[in-house]
Amino acid sequence: MLVMRFSALGDVAMTVPVVWSLARQYPDVDITVLSRGSMASVFALMPENVRFVEADFKGRHKGIAGLWRLMRELRVYRINRVADLHGVLRSHFLRIMYAMRGVRCAVIDKGRREKRRLVKRGYQKSAPLKGTLERYEDVFLRLGFPVTLEFAGFCFGDKQIAEAGVELPSGSFNVGIAPFAKHEGKAYPREKVSQLIKELLGKGAGVRIYLFGSGKEEGEVCRRIEAESEGRVVSLVGRYSLVEELMFMSRLDVMLTMDSANMHLAALTGTKVVTLWMATHPYAGFLGYGVDEELAIQLPLPCRPCSVFGNKPCRYGNYPCKDISPSYVARRIVSAAGGAAGMDMGAGQKDTASV
Repeated sequence: MLVMRFSALGDVAMTVPVVWSLARQYPDVDITVLSRGSMASVFALMPENVRFVEADFKGRHKGIAGLWRLMRELRVYRINRVADLHGVLRSHFLRIMYAMRGVRCAVIDKGRREKRRLVKRGYQKSAPLKGTLERYEDVFLRLGFPVTLEFAGFCFGDKQIAEAGVELPSGSFNVGIAPFAKHEGKAYPREKVSQLIKELLGKGAGVRIYLFGSGKEEGEVCRRIEAESEGRVVSLVGRYSLVEELMFMSRLDVMLTMDSANMHLAALTGTKVVTLWMATHPYAGFLGYGVDEELAIQLPLPCRPCSVFGNKPCRYGNYPCKDISPSYVARRIVSAAGGAAGMDMGAGQKDTASV
């Protein structure tokens, strides 16, 4: 079976629980995952009947000629089913080529019409849409392989953690923060991130914070914060591989993310995840696998969501959806992890996360 999902990173990460469950429940099925090379190390953690093939659309698989080359390279795997979990031009081309050869194929229904309606009407006048994970499951069902999700998260042993050098200090309250997102509408303002970190560090001397991100710009921001923290904040940006970052996440007491790839990656480790939703909304179906919607922090504004992916400019120009108190976020983070000895939880604030 060929499973296709090319980008973005978060969407590819969301395929992991489904593909893992499929592989466990159908051990005699040979599964070939076709995706971008950045996720190869994660799929290497899958059951033995899952292999990964890189789709190099900037190199040897670029353009129509590259897609034909990719088809020839895939011949060796004797594909007899195709699950298109992406539904874009490249995957359409490959799926159609297989269908013309008599291979049974199925493609994801992204629910574009329902999502446009959600944005137009607002979440307060809408019901939650079918989640992306369910949409992935539907594809396999149409191929004759119903899947029951049973993925419990990647488990890394103490020996693996020690060999990778990602051990966290014992006795500390370890918090991961991934404050960035691809689109402006989904990123917590940097000044609020700084305030949040100060709030958390003020909860007790045992608090340690680990910053996640990617790229040069995000790395520079995190290193500046690290330099000002007197050793209690550590930037992981650019220092570790993707799997090593997953190991870090698996050892955290709690992780704070935006509606971003890091939410989906943290969800793969079984770590408690607190999420911030601003321009987007969980109703669109992109809540991470196993992530508790009760831990989704958001403001009850009728203009939300203003887009499905957070890529549209704010109609008011100032993103009022981002006016979430860092003090409140800090309390929710500590509370989500069950509190910690010697920590000051502070005074209560009305829970604005309910929908």
